[in-house]
Amino acid sequence: MGVVVIGSGIAAVAAVQAMRANRYEGEVTLVTNDEPPFYYRPMLPSLIDGSKTMEEILLTVDPVADFGAELVKGTVQGVNCAAKTVILSSGDVLGYEKLLVASGSSPSFPQIKGLDAEGVFTLRTMKDALGLCSYLQRTDVSKAVVIGAGLVGVRTAEALRRRGLAVTLVERLPTILYPVVDQVGAAIVASRLQKAGLEVIVGARAEQVLCSDGKVAGLRLASGEIPAEVVVVATGVRPNVGFLEGSGVDCRRGILVNPYLQTSQPDIYAAGDVVEYLGLLEDEPIVSPLWTTAVATGKVAGTNIAGGKMRCEEFLPVMSAAEIGGLPVIAAGLVAMEGNGYEVFERREGENYRKLVFKGDTLAGVLFVGEVEGAGVYVSLLKAQKRVGGLKRQIAARRLTYAQLVGSSGDD
Repeated sequence: MGVVVIGSGIAAVAAVQAMRANRYEGEVTLVTNDEPPFYYRPMLPSLIDGSKTMEEILLTVDPVADFGAELVKGTVQGVNCAAKTVILSSGDVLGYEKLLVASGSSPSFPQIKGLDAEGVFTLRTMKDALGLCSYLQRTDVSKAVVIGAGLVGVRTAEALRRRGLAVTLVERLPTILYPVVDQVGAAIVASRLQKAGLEVIVGARAEQVLCSDGKVAGLRLASGEIPAEVVVVATGVRPNVGFLEGSGVDCRRGILVNPYLQTSQPDIYAAGDVVEYLGLLEDEPIVSPLWTTAVATGKVAGTNIAGGKMRCEEFLPVMSAAEIGGLPVIAAGLVAMEGNGYEVFERREGENYRKLVFKGDTLAGVLFVGEVEGAGVYVSLLKAQKRVGGLKRQIAARRLTYAQLVGSSGDD
């Protein structure tokens, strides 16, 4: 029966690659309803502005062609742990010796009316992106609203603007890009976005998508109405774990796992967005939707399914390296935390902004906007959670070499 993998995202691909690298020669079957199955999800906005084609964002690694996996198109309806089977919505049943749940996540929608109107989109899958592009091509669209100003929302808004649309970005929180940047960083990036022609509205809750003849006509906020022919919803994601209800696999928000990414059922592993695991900086398990986490957890799960004993590193709540509004941004850890035992060191020169957040004697947050040289050293120090003692001011002032940083003992 071999291994069944639910999902075809980067966590699933990394897992299959790790299985073969660790000499697992048994059958591997991937189950997915995504089409195409293997692509670079963070680059979906590049399809909107035409900077990339679909072929250009396909993954260079193909588990079927490169590692002999079998691909089954379908939607998983349930898992029977006692029988060791996966049940598809078609009625087909797949048996497994070991199972990897890498089913990813789905968009989380705000509770507002009008989301069923023609012209409302999300941007989670290739199908979403191609559907939006097709709609823009065949209709006379000049105005768009993006609900949600996280990374996906901001990148989508930028892509729509580059395509020539008038774009309004709406965020219910007081700042954009939380928790990737703090208020200062958000203000710097928001200013850049506005200079590029985007309208940015924060502290505003969407109340209703306005419709005319079944099509999007705008968005109603408490403060007024925004005319638009397209609305893109980017208000977060939720792990795809509903099909595990009643299976015996322990879940909260995501799937609870041990350091080897085994679930409460020893022959079932989890990887990617569905995993709820120890946070490096939190007291409770967290869910991480990060691409880098998906790759790492896929490698760990695949290695252990193949008989290895690899431990998963604790999750970071934020780990991002991106260009937003034309500015490089590197963020890791708890960058928006202040007070309550946190010590903050900040420096700003125009659009260049650097912030280090310490909790006690360890680095808890790193944020670089604009000038990002040397940021990787601080991110490494954060991940290592080394005690730095009285060296915090020297670290914040960049007075220490890399060797001094990694050699700091906390007793200096």
